[in-house]
Amino acid sequence: MLKKVIFFLFIVLNFSLFSGEFDELFNTEENYSVFSVSGKYNFYYAIPYINLENITQPLVESEVNALYTNDKVEIKSNIILKTTDPVIIPGENFIKVDIRNIQFQAGYSIYSWGVADGLNPSDLINEKNMSNLFDIYKIPVISVSLSYFLNNMLFDLVYVPTKNSNVDDFKLGGRISYFSYIDLALNYIWDLDDIKMIGLNLKFTPGIFSVWAESNYSINTNGTNLLEWVTGFDFNFLQDNIGYLNIQTFGTLGSEMTSGLSGKCSMNLMNEEIEVSTKVIYTLPIKNNDNFILFNPEIIYKPIDSLNFNIGAYISDKYHDMDNLYLKVSYSWE
Repeated sequence: MLKKVIFFLFIVLNFSLFSGEFDELFNTEENYSVFSVSGKYNFYYAIPYINLENITQPLVESEVNALYTNDKVEIKSNIILKTTDPVIIPGENFIKVDIRNIQFQAGYSIYSWGVADGLNPSDLINEKNMSNLFDIYKIPVISVSLSYFLNNMLFDLVYVPTKNSNVDDFKLGGRISYFSYIDLALNYIWDLDDIKMIGLNLKFTPGIFSVWAESNYSINTNGTNLLEWVTGFDFNFLQDNIGYLNIQTFGTLGSEMTSGLSGKCSMNLMNEEIEVSTKVIYTLPIKNNDNFILFNPEIIYKPIDSLNFNIGAYISDKYHDMDNLYLKVSYSWE
């Protein structure tokens, strides 16, 4: 795996040398280079109100970010320390280089492909932690990528070395994006497991609305082909746009058949010091799909920009292991 990454870096650096750009990467205009350090402390405690045997210890996290930037280079390092069960988790740690219309990036990275809100069937470069359906987050993956900007088009190529049963493997992804009144993107992902994934998404903004559609078609050699899709819209309402509504439909066709709805409605009060919101996910009873409904009411209090207090609950009609009341406290510094 490491040899493949080094080989790719060798090719890119040689391209930089021959293009005459390498010597200028760190020779930037005076006072433009910036180095910054920031961080975040998170406290999370959940209390189940049905299955009391599921009580766990509070979760405490400390996150540190270091960032160096100039007009051609960005170097980022992110580390998360879980102090309750001491473990260090690497976040995004990469170097990014801009050479004219070409952008190169190598290291542990998170990629954002797709246009839907949270549920992104075409966003398959990173593995995802889906233990909380209302807070899906991606796991950084070691990779190298190239992006080429041409007018209102963007071309992306991503290479991810992996291991499968202790055998060297890889994932290769490409994307073509077009930005105009309607934003379009077509991506293709292939790995050595002979799984090919074709993603298509679009988004446009008619008036106060944002409307999107995203899909992914997986082609597997064992015949278990699958089409996944998400469509949705969102908009702000009331004076000063203090209200927000988001509605999505999602589903799968093929070897599995599912369908459902998700939504969020929120309101900002007291000059955005308080946010009251409700999120919901409902899966429809189709074929063998086990339908359920899950609610997440929450109140967020922000006495200052760097400090958040979140009080909420997870409420399910079937899966009561999810049911709990929780408190989150987050403090950011820089």
